[in-house]
This record gives sequence, C-alpha cells and structure tokens, in this order.
Amino acid sequence: MEDPQVEIYVLIETSWHHALSIPPGECARFTCRPLKWFRFLAGVLMGSRGELSGGPRGQPLDYDEVPENLAGKYYFTPDGPPLLIDARALDGRTTDSDKSISSAHGDFCDGLVERDGTCVFTDSPVHQCGACHILPHSKGDEYIARVSKQRGSPEDYISEINDPRNGLLLFGAFDKLLENGSIAFLLTPNFALSEVDVPPAPGSPQVETGGRFTLHWFSDHLSWLAQQLPPNSDARRPSNLSSWPRAHIVNFHYGCTAFAHWGRPAFKSFLENATKEYFYPPRHYAEEELTEHARGMKPGQQNATQATRIRRRNKPAPSDPSKKTPVDVMDLVLMLWSCAPKKDPGTGVMESQTGPNEKTQRWLEDLASTDDYIDPNV
Repeated sequence: MEDPQVEIYVLIETSWHHALSIPPGECARFTCRPLKWFRFLAGVLMGSRGELSGGPRGQPLDYDEVPENLAGKYYFTPDGPPLLIDARALDGRTTDSDKSISSAHGDFCDGLVERDGTCVFTDSPVHQCGACHILPHSKGDEYIARVSKQRGSPEDYISEINDPRNGLLLFGAFDKLLENGSIAFLLTPNFALSEVDVPPAPGSPQVETGGRFTLHWFSDHLSWLAQQLPPNSDARRPSNLSSWPRAHIVNFHYGCTAFAHWGRPAFKSFLENATKEYFYPPRHYAEEELTEHARGMKPGQQNATQATRIRRRNKPAPSDPSKKTPVDVMDLVLMLWSCAPKKDPGTGVMESQTGPNEKTQRWLEDLASTDDYIDPNV
C-alpha cells in the first residue's frame, strides 16, 4: 500500500484535476512553509495566482501554519484562466526544424561570461564552466517565444533561445542536471513565498530581504555534486539585472521540473492534449503569429487574425489549389461577429461557443497579455 502523499488538485473551468502527488518527507528540503510552497507549485503549473484550501469549496488556508501531518488533499483555485505548463518541456528535442534554433550560440556564451564572470553559485573559474540554458537549447527560438508570450510581460518578451535572460554561467557538470530535471531555480519573493520561507544552504546565513535565486535539487540531492553545491544555495546576482534570467522563464522551468517528478499521469495526458498546439504548432502559421506579437499587436488585434488561422488550419485543403475560392469580406466579418463570446446574463462571465479543450487552448493563446491578467511571477 502506498504511503499517504500530499495530493494537489487544481481547478480548470468547473472540474478538479489531480495534478501532483508529493511525498511529505521531501517537503522540508525545499521550504520551511510547506503550505506556501504548495500554493506556489500549483500557481506555476497553472500560470496564475490563486488560493489553496483544504476542500473544493473551502476557505484559504493559513499559509504560515506548519501542519504536523502534511499528507492529504489540497485544492488550488486560480484567480484567472489557466496558462498551463508544457508537460513535455524536459523531453529533449521536440522542435520540428533546426531552423527554429538560433545560431548565435557564441554570442550567448560571450554574454554570460561578460555578465557572470564565474559560476554564479560556486565561483568556479570560467574555463570550468558552461553556458547553460534554463529552457533547453533544443527547444528552439519559437518555443521560448511562445512561453514568453504566454507568461511574460511585453517588456520581458524573449524571442531567442540564446537570449542571456534564459541562461546562467554554471560549473560544467550542472548543464545536464538542468536538462534532465534534477535541479531548478526558485526566485523569491514571489506571490506565495518570501525569502525567509526557504531555508539557507547548510552553513550559510538566512537571507531576509533583497531577493534570492535559489537552487533546488529535485533528485540526486545526496550525490557528490550536491556536496559541491548544497540544496538551497543562492546565486550571486549582478548589480545590473537587465540581462538576468526572467521570472517567467525561471518559474515555468520550475513548474515543469516539479511536474516531471510528481505529476499525475492522467493530468499529464490532459496537459499534452490541451497545450500541444500552443507549444508545438504547425509551422505555417506559428512564425507569422509570433512576428505579430513582436511588432506589439494588442490582444484585440491578434484575436481576429488568430480566429482566421484557426478556421484555416481546421479546413481541409482542396485537392486542386486552382479551385480555391476567394473569401467574401462581409462573410468574414459576419463569421467573426458570430464567433464572438456572449456574456452570461446571470454571472456576467463571457462564454465561448466552443468546447472545454478549445477554450483552454484559446486561454493559452490570448489571455497572457490581456489588461486584467495578473502576473503570477511576482
């Protein structure tokens, strides 16, 4: 019989999904305020702030409490529509063309050496270090642009996988540990955790203010490498943070790493079905869409072009290209009008005429940059 676990459920639309199962004994390695950490984990999975309760309709928990027995069910209600993680983020190469990978790897290395100088955790000299990507280099430019569009603010938009805001200069052995999900980084303070909610590395003083960039070991925490770089070690940050890793990238990777270790199989299948067209779209429309975002198109302007593309990619291609029929402008206007969401008179909530999976997909594409979206990274 399996030992009791920390079971975290998340609310998507009107359904509760069993997202994570965490062994209670592992929590103390990550935090001294486990309820706050559970809330953070659920928040980065969902891409939204929210509240944690002890029941589906319960009141928010006292996050400063440290229950004697952590095992049990916890329910996370997001503040807004979910912007879900990619369950395949750590699966290695999943881009469909090498063209999506930036060729400026030398510039990436030079930029990190100039910014960091030595390993930001161990101070190992540069000849012992590697230029490490937080989101894997194999994912490519298009992938990180989509993550950035989904979760970042416009001023933090990242369009290249070799952007220094997706990298750190680390002791050489740690590159593979990032790729295989053994380690991830926690930024505090964030919407759920403060600096003091994460214990310091053994022998180090507790950092109380000013922010922390903390290394967490999800596996191999007893290995010889972990002896060189103990759990909860803090990175040395530069005085100029303009090219330092961005919260939305670090948090996304943290959520993907946590899910790789503790995610429920059924929820993994749900995530893959809900997000595959967003993170791994057909190339014929993906590049055009991201170019529009880089030009600074507002969400309302993007919606019309996205609606057109959705219909275009779902429509079977004619066998003879010469038989394509032109689109009447008024027909297109009427179609867009008919597809517009209607407001429920009882709740005031905008309703979609599409099914739950397509609504989830539309949240991923459209809601990351709306005016009322609350950044979950701060």
